[in-house]
Amino acid sequence: MKDFARIAKPLHEMMKKEMKWSWEERQQRVFEGLKERFMTELVLVTLDLDKEMRVEVDASDFVMEGVLSMKCEDKKWRPVAYISKSLNEAEINYKIHDKKMLAIIQYLEAWRHFLEGAKDRFEIWTDHKNLEYFMKAQKLNQRQARCLLYLSRFDFALKHTAGKNMGRADSLSRRVDWAERVERDNENQVMLKEEWLEVRAMEQLVEGPEEEIVKRIKEAKYKDKKVIKVVEEMKKAGVKMLRDEEWQIEEGLVLKEGRVYVLKDEKLRIEIIRLHHDTPIAGHGG
Repeated sequence: MKDFARIAKPLHEMMKKEMKWSWEERQQRVFEGLKERFMTELVLVTLDLDKEMRVEVDASDFVMEGVLSMKCEDKKWRPVAYISKSLNEAEINYKIHDKKMLAIIQYLEAWRHFLEGAKDRFEIWTDHKNLEYFMKAQKLNQRQARCLLYLSRFDFALKHTAGKNMGRADSLSRRVDWAERVERDNENQVMLKEEWLEVRAMEQLVEGPEEEIVKRIKEAKYKDKKVIKVVEEMKKAGVKMLRDEEWQIEEGLVLKEGRVYVLKDEKLRIEIIRLHHDTPIAGHGG
């Protein structure tokens, strides 16, 4: 029905949680107008549960569209019902195969009183091969697991169909003017901004403002004489052992397995831990 969503908007608004129920002249006029259109614009056939049925679904970046059709006496397929639904902010960010699956589930729920006990197996048409994603063994998230459980209630065959044969389902889901209304807030987003990355490797500390930290590490070696003595004795002996490969002294810094060893200075150690953990991206605040 042309402009159905716009005409029925006053009625849909009354169904929102925050809206107080108020049936006034405007709502009555819309209601009477819809009844008149339903009676005069007869484009749908009445469903016969003994005949073959087919569900055509499509989903674009911002809306879903479904058509329930029936095979009539003259062997032609005619529409029984149409449904279109805009995606909410979370659904817009779904991957395409999840959007297609969401559309299938939505319309099976809407027409379950026709399809759940259908006499013959019905087909679900979709023009996207990405649904093959669900044909591979994999771990499902909770939403996908609920979809799988719901699908088990129906006797259907999923059929991939070329887009040129999906004109009815595509007609509403791919309207260009609707795309302009959608705010795309999740495309090519950088999760970790460059200005947040302040933690650097120890070998780079001497080039930045942490030069004072490195200087204090070098000076702290006199408070951990045992480690210094072990390293120096291994070097003097010239014995190539595992411990000799673990411990080294370079430019006044003690290295263990190639990393700077912070000697016995509790205040300095706490300060370094805080430097590497108390950043917005470390997740160890405090």
